[in-house]
Amino acid sequence: MADKDCAAKIGNVKLIRRGVTTIGNLVLSKHHLVFEPTNPPAAKLWICYPIVQTVIRLPRSVGDYSPLRIRCRDFNYYTFNFELDRDCKRVFEMMRRMTCVDKVERLFAYDYRSKVPVKHDGWSVYDPSTEFTRQGVGNKFPQWRLSELNADYKLSPTYPAVLAVPADVSDNVLYHAGKYRSKGRVPVLSYIHDRNGCSITRASQPLVGLKQNRSLQDEKLVRCIFDSNAADPLIKGSSSTGHLIVDARPTANAMANVAIGAGSENMDHYPKARKVYLGIDNIHVMRDSLAKVIESLKDGDLTNSPPNRELLVKSNWLKHISYVLDGAGLISRTVHLGNSNVLVHCSDGWDRTSQLCALAELCLDPYYRTLEGFIQLIEKDWLSFGHRFLERSGYLASEKCFVDQAAGQSEEEEVSGAAPSPPRESPTPTDGTPSMRTEFQAHISKVSGVWQAFGRRAGEVSRQVGNAASSNSTSHLRLTSPIFHQFLDCVHQVLWQHPTRFEFNDRFLRRLLYHTYSCQYGSFLANNERERLEAGLNTKTHSIWEYFLSNKQDWVNPDYVKEGTVPAGDTMDRRDAWLEVDVSKVRWWAALFNRSDEEMNGQPVPISAGATMERPTTPSPVSPSSSTFQQATPSLAASMLADGTSKLNINLEARSQTGDVTVTSPTSTPARRTLATQRYDSPTVRVPAPTYIPASEMEPVDSADLKPASITTTREAAGAGRPVPIVGVETAAGDEPGEAHPLASRMEQMQLSGWK
Repeated sequence: MADKDCAAKIGNVKLIRRGVTTIGNLVLSKHHLVFEPTNPPAAKLWICYPIVQTVIRLPRSVGDYSPLRIRCRDFNYYTFNFELDRDCKRVFEMMRRMTCVDKVERLFAYDYRSKVPVKHDGWSVYDPSTEFTRQGVGNKFPQWRLSELNADYKLSPTYPAVLAVPADVSDNVLYHAGKYRSKGRVPVLSYIHDRNGCSITRASQPLVGLKQNRSLQDEKLVRCIFDSNAADPLIKGSSSTGHLIVDARPTANAMANVAIGAGSENMDHYPKARKVYLGIDNIHVMRDSLAKVIESLKDGDLTNSPPNRELLVKSNWLKHISYVLDGAGLISRTVHLGNSNVLVHCSDGWDRTSQLCALAELCLDPYYRTLEGFIQLIEKDWLSFGHRFLERSGYLASEKCFVDQAAGQSEEEEVSGAAPSPPRESPTPTDGTPSMRTEFQAHISKVSGVWQAFGRRAGEVSRQVGNAASSNSTSHLRLTSPIFHQFLDCVHQVLWQHPTRFEFNDRFLRRLLYHTYSCQYGSFLANNERERLEAGLNTKTHSIWEYFLSNKQDWVNPDYVKEGTVPAGDTMDRRDAWLEVDVSKVRWWAALFNRSDEEMNGQPVPISAGATMERPTTPSPVSPSSSTFQQATPSLAASMLADGTSKLNINLEARSQTGDVTVTSPTSTPARRTLATQRYDSPTVRVPAPTYIPASEMEPVDSADLKPASITTTREAAGAGRPVPIVGVETAAGDEPGEAHPLASRMEQMQLSGWK
């Protein structure tokens, strides 16, 4: 490290990480905090400032050291102990100044220069015309064309310059349709399935509003999208009602947006499709969920103990992952098995929409499971279509949380000129032993309010310096959310279930997430394509793809089997490149959290999407008053199975003291298939349904109508014009098992013939 880059160097600093102490020198450079171990000697530890999430300076009262606790966004946690309190304060102030920057140009990417010759031009790896031509736009599928209507970014500032749209739709229709969609994000092509020509298109929410506005141009655009493969007689469902409009939001959220002039499609105006709500929560819920996961790991510097399992369960992180995967599975099944087109949107179409489209395409197209193909996928569905990386990642000052708990103590010492108060006695004050940890935990309890606020606040992190917090900072905090992190977690789940179908390995995903926050490369330092061009990032910074493509050997999966080949001894039919994900097997990405698989997944995890729940079978009757589960208000949801039959599920939230929960999978046969039997000690178990129907098509359900019991299907119907399956309830002791519930007759009267 050059002297000109060294802002400060402090010796004899003690680092505690996972309960292990190392002595060394601490160096603060312009863009990194560097720890140089001397006892025992080891490799340097580099911490880039943007990866720092929270910093707490604690009072000098533990082993005659001044501690500084650092929590990083790559889930590493450190405590630095300083002999002199002024050194601790100096490091705290310098880190705050170097971390809390007010503009993107001060980030590391603008100063970073590669020390080796660049082998790949990362800024030119993606060309939209080339990618859409590969998919068949204009050649294999002439019913699609490329439009440059948005070349000046006036149609939609957050959309790419090149758009793929139906050939029968003129640019004039596109222009007027843009007025009906939020941010002008009209329905445009993201992917064409090579097998059947069915498409995945994406958009933002329509501007329906309280007046129930409509747009003939938008309706024509959607109609042409759904008719794009109607000329092919081999495409089943191309002229039926099998096409799907996927609203990623919970129904209540979509309906609430009507009050602000937006909302969701009125299906009376889109007769060739049906609509489903996926129930995926918004950015604020996801931010709060990850905050709880971080809270469960927060003592990773002081101790080598496993994470807090109760907090992991309460975070609902795996539930959210399951919802996203289940929604992507619905989209890919509709395209691949249902031979139908899918239009996807959420609110603005750059968060949940990017997750769902990219994951569905990953499961459909083996090209996207290669390293180069995955880069194309991220460039297309995330960077090009305007996922707001700058806002969601929170690279600027407002994301940081610097808490100085020793400020008052230091000021008193400086005024009086007195030495610091003598420390409490501690037999082993510097090696991370239980005695020391007890002292640290005592001090951490003093700032517990800070940690709790960290998990509760709308912002992922909060900068708290003294009593100041600007309104701009608060606004910035509300926009941060781990959306891209969540997507990579979902990709990990698919890779883990299909380890031979991906060219890249798990380490590649972890490094990609790290560099999303490191700010070493300029690829993610803007919110959309227009902003990247205006900032000149392609000339002022390096692309992250240069790094990955130049070190490709580090990211290769040794178990990868290229599609179209069959390894020796493998009986799998590889002709079908589509991947299906079993959401019941969703698990913690242990390596990402720097934990072992046993630590994170050694105990049962919450039930994931697409399941129903039964009360455990017991040898003796259970009375209603002593029933294990107490029913909460359920909601109904309908889903279509691959074989064309219908299934009615209940979205049930049950509360349990302890008990065995049997998870069953929806099936069209009388004998249900048991997936797992697990014991849950958490206070809440949530069983979500895979697919949602509009609230207007559901009759309200009173929780008082349902007894404390399991929920099963008593009859199933298949074929057009048949009612959806009846829901029955296995009653508790004192009632006759299998007794038909009034809810069943009410649902039978609904005659949802569209679900066939």
